[in-house]
Amino acid sequence: MFRIHFPFFDPFKPVLPLAAACGLGHQAPAEGVSARRFEKLNSEGGMSFQAAAIQEAQVVFYPHCFDASDDAKRCAELAREHDLPCVFVKHGDDPGDLQIDYGTIFYESLFASRRKENEHVIPPFVDDPLETTEAPPAIREKNARPLVGFCGFTGSPLAFPVYRAIRPEKLTGLLLRRRAIRALRRSKECDTAFILRRQYWGGALGLTERRMKAIAAKLFGTSSTGLDLRRNLETEARVHHEFVRNILETDYTLCVRGAGNYSYRFYEVLAAGRIPVFVNTDCELPFADRIDWKRHCVWVEEKSLERIGDAVAAFHASISPARFRDLQRENRQLYETYFTPVNYYRTVLGELVREPIAKR
Repeated sequence: MFRIHFPFFDPFKPVLPLAAACGLGHQAPAEGVSARRFEKLNSEGGMSFQAAAIQEAQVVFYPHCFDASDDAKRCAELAREHDLPCVFVKHGDDPGDLQIDYGTIFYESLFASRRKENEHVIPPFVDDPLETTEAPPAIREKNARPLVGFCGFTGSPLAFPVYRAIRPEKLTGLLLRRRAIRALRRSKECDTAFILRRQYWGGALGLTERRMKAIAAKLFGTSSTGLDLRRNLETEARVHHEFVRNILETDYTLCVRGAGNYSYRFYEVLAAGRIPVFVNTDCELPFADRIDWKRHCVWVEEKSLERIGDAVAAFHASISPARFRDLQRENRQLYETYFTPVNYYRTVLGELVREPIAKR
């Protein structure tokens, strides 16, 4: 049982999933395909994590998404005063560009070459694709030619000038995806199964009100959008079903960064028990000290993107049919061991609690 102190809780701010599982704040009612994402954390977390007073705590955990606020700084000072490890988490696309004098910061989006000593990667907590399938998917047998899949957002060129003006990092991700897809389609060594979406989530989620107001303010000097922002749950379910089937019915799935320098899809492919084709854009992957990531995926450096088909074909040729089957099981096991919310936090908090005070 980890005894966690959550200081400077603001009831008007969203709380992180671990804080919510320990009884702080509230989560928005779950709906759509993500309804079960934190179900096990909320139901089983009480056996591993418990909110505690600072005098009884083993670790201090800032309960909100990390920012440069005075509360975050005070949280670090409190932890240092009590010689306790301090944890900050920043989910989302923003890269690791914030700092704090004391504590460990976990980002989803990091650049490996810029990572500071106290910065680490937290995986995005994904929906388990196997929970949405009617029956456990079969292990795929190795065929002579590799089949590479991708189902997702590649954008519309008509929107690219808007992205270039207001969100260039998003355009960077879309253009990388398009380059990789073109290279794979040209390859004579691979077969492909691509479903390319011109809208994010096939238009099911639309844009958030916050994002629409930001776009309107930059383009028109106003926060009024006049657009319908309602979520279409029926379309969402259909799009998600097609996405999961595309992963399960192919050997490999292309995983390229989006607006943030990480691939959400990468962890979904592991969870599905399939093999990612990972395009490395100076990414930092979690637990690199114990996971040999190049054994679990086709690893392609961004500078070699035009030869991605050759990389997939070479990887496919290098493994036996038995190894191909085993790798699918091992990737699913990686997800279950390290990347579910409960097991991820158990691992990370355990290491921080055992870490010598001098290293905190």
